[in-house]
Amino acid sequence: MQAPINFVISVHADAAREDGMVAVGLATERLRAGGADLIEANDDEATLVQFDALDLDVLWSAADLAREHDRAGLRFGIASGVKERPARPGARPRASERSVAQARGLARSADRAGVLVSSQLGSLLIVSDPTLTPRLRATRLFHADGGTLQAYRFESGARAG
Repeated sequence: MQAPINFVISVHADAAREDGMVAVGLATERLRAGGADLIEANDDEATLVQFDALDLDVLWSAADLAREHDRAGLRFGIASGVKERPARPGARPRASERSVAQARGLARSADRAGVLVSSQLGSLLIVSDPTLTPRLRATRLFHADGGTLQAYRFESGARAG
């Protein structure tokens, strides 16, 4: 990866499961330890951002966490974020509401133990690092309202050297 990327990460788990709440908390802690900032969290969902990332650790961490907490139904949606300037001096930058909504929609649409990447971010990643091509599988998701969503499913397997 050559240029920094702004990631918006949504973590989602099955609301009815106690282990889902625990898994969301553990995933949030691990992502924060890796440099992500928490935007919002509740019992079954958390949203984080990582601005100016110089590596793809967020993507690998999400895949590892989804596998580790598969029984809790943990899943991730990751979108590229638009970094908005803070309204007041000294405040932290924010991600656009559109980026946040996109990441949340992807997480809610992902299969159990799945990681979905927005089509825009997936395309950017493939162009910047062609070795990711076999790991990012284009998919079309169908919504109950009849609409569709294009995304990439991240299939991590073993991390390349």
